[in-house]
Amino acid sequence: MQSLKILIVGDGAFSSNCAIPYLPSRLRFIDWPAYPSISLPESFEPSQLVVLCLCKSRLVELWPISKKLSTLKHLDLMDSYELTKTPNFGDMPNLETLHLKGCVNLEEVHPSLGHCRMLTYLSLEGCSKLEKLPKFDCMESLETLNLCGCTSLQEFPEICGDMPRLSILYVKSPWIRSLPPSFSSLRNLQLTECEVLESIPDTSRNLRNLSISGCNKVPTLPNSLFESQQLGCLGIYRCSGLVKLPISLGVQKKLCLLEIDGCENLKKLPSSIQMKSLQKLKISNSPKLDTFPEIKGDMHYLKRLTLDSTGIREVPSSIENLDLTELNLTGCEDLVSLPDSICYLMNLQCLSL
Repeated sequence: MQSLKILIVGDGAFSSNCAIPYLPSRLRFIDWPAYPSISLPESFEPSQLVVLCLCKSRLVELWPISKKLSTLKHLDLMDSYELTKTPNFGDMPNLETLHLKGCVNLEEVHPSLGHCRMLTYLSLEGCSKLEKLPKFDCMESLETLNLCGCTSLQEFPEICGDMPRLSILYVKSPWIRSLPPSFSSLRNLQLTECEVLESIPDTSRNLRNLSISGCNKVPTLPNSLFESQQLGCLGIYRCSGLVKLPISLGVQKKLCLLEIDGCENLKKLPSSIQMKSLQKLKISNSPKLDTFPEIKGDMHYLKRLTLDSTGIREVPSSIENLDLTELNLTGCEDLVSLPDSICYLMNLQCLSL
């Protein structure tokens, strides 16, 4: 087997903590789910290895000694529940993707991670014991960073170099107070249960999708998020500290979806909206919101308008400018009346009060 280059192990049964004494050193591709040993064999010299997938393994560490993996591009240790620390990434100068999702006992990430110049994808989702990440010094190729479920992470990693390609960022940690002020290429930003985060960063003007939930200390969103008119989807959920939304939100030309739910202290929306691409608008469980914006311009793509369990007192007469098929006002206990212009909604099929 000395010439073996590809090793794929399917559903083979191995005893717990079974030692693997030997692997051929010419291997270029290893896919071995539930790898049974606590480390790879010391005799294995992975100088030609390109892909290493050991998801759901029993690994405690990759190797007890340092190994050169100069050709390794893809490392997947996802759901390796017993893994406590990562290898030295300085031995992997060409690493492009790193999957550590679900490594619930991972406590230590080697400082060399911050120098992975070729890394494009990094997922630490669900690494619930991880308290600290190293400084990101030279990660100019990184495109996706997933920190969802890192519930012990105390702060966002320090960014020293430029990260011009970072386009997707997911963060979920109740301890992170601040994020870096700007990511020039960010397209998708998801912030979940960042309970002490005090503000949304002045992110890229190219932001396409923004989802915020459980960020209870954020009072509003920065105007800069909307200046470029590139935002396509905006979801805001259970942000009890949110009081108002900026005027610039009301004139988003590419916004297709706007959802606001459970923002119990939200009082103010833009005074008018002119969102020609909007297809769905849902505002619910926001009892202090008592005024709905005037509708200006063409918004014929909007078919469903939901304002349930809000403090809305009246619906503006400009609702006739819409081409609604569904209008939901259930739970609006302060609603006084509906405008006569609602009769001009010729395609309205469902009205819920």
